[in-house]
Amino acid sequence: MIKFDKVSKSFKDIEVLKEISFEIEDGQLVVLIGLS
Repeated sequence: MIKFDKVSKSFKDIEVLKEISFEIEDGQLVVLIGLS
């Protein structure tokens, strides 16, 4: 299992992730899609 807890990310003044939390269980596939 992989666990993300309150992950945030920004590029200069643009916040792209704000306190994201989730768990990935063994065998699960997770994709994060957003603007590029």
